[in-house]
Amino acid sequence: MDGADPDTGTQQATDPRADALRTRLNDALLEVENGEYFRSRVHGWIAYRDDADVQLPESVSSRLTSPFNFARPENAADVSTLDAFVLAYHAAESLCRQILALIDGSGPTGLPLIALSELKAGPAFNDRLSRLADLPDADLSQLLDYLFLPTEIQEAWPDEPPTMSSVQQYLRLWVRALARYIAEWRNPYNAAKHGLAVGARPTQFSFVTEDGTPQQALRLMDGPTLRTVEHEQVRDSQGVPVKGPDGKRVVRWSWVYRAVDPEELIAQAIVTADLLDWLRNIAVTRLLGRPVPVTYRSEPKPLDIQRRTTPGIRFRLDLAALPLPPEEADALLSGMDAE
Repeated sequence: MDGADPDTGTQQATDPRADALRTRLNDALLEVENGEYFRSRVHGWIAYRDDADVQLPESVSSRLTSPFNFARPENAADVSTLDAFVLAYHAAESLCRQILALIDGSGPTGLPLIALSELKAGPAFNDRLSRLADLPDADLSQLLDYLFLPTEIQEAWPDEPPTMSSVQQYLRLWVRALARYIAEWRNPYNAAKHGLAVGARPTQFSFVTEDGTPQQALRLMDGPTLRTVEHEQVRDSQGVPVKGPDGKRVVRWSWVYRAVDPEELIAQAIVTADLLDWLRNIAVTRLLGRPVPVTYRSEPKPLDIQRRTTPGIRFRLDLAALPLPPEEADALLSGMDAE
């Protein structure tokens, strides 16, 4: 069997046994319907949260219907907040890893499943996502066209909405947003993944002037919030890590609060599931020669689903600051409405 060299366009001989192995590996990668997996988890989330209590953006709500009701504990809202975050992050990371694996495993001798298995977590993976998100529009579109909008599709594009340019913009915006989301929210996800060390109760922080002058308090957070304990290196004014008497680097431990909107996270997960379907279906056609219908979308954009009303997204509080003695706590709380 012959394969085309992606660099020269010439034909090169390949081993039939290698081709058979490659097909089996591609089958194994693409038999998993990642998008449907995450949609099934969204259905479960909505059922647990209570269908009547969920208000998703109209542009994505029509893609899901799953009426189901049963009794829930008092802390159901807290549980569903944490689950929405874990679900949205898992979906986003899965999409980004699939994208990198299909890039690394392209070509007649490529193996995306092996490439996916070699994508370890850590600085190298984080750096690749950062570089992906920071690509100029033209370069990012060229890469995403290969994965989502190959030449044969563009050449047959109908002269009706959505336009090719709007679909390309949709892909760029979402891939950038999800890649950056993975970087910015990695710490709470790792805390959730390793021991569920994340609180998810509603939290409110607001501040008034130090002299107590009557005025409207400045609200920082008020609503569903993820709380984690995290540490960071202490650095001097030159940015050099500070070391203690024992020669070890000094770290600062903090409570970190991050405001979230569970329904916004679920809407993001639904969009991500669609992108996973799209990516998979193009890959099935390319790698296995089995054309699969693809749904092309240009809405909603990431900003369209944002509903956050609080100005604060992340708030860091020194771990040593609390708890305080009762008299000090009373004095502090007299000027702060915190819960």
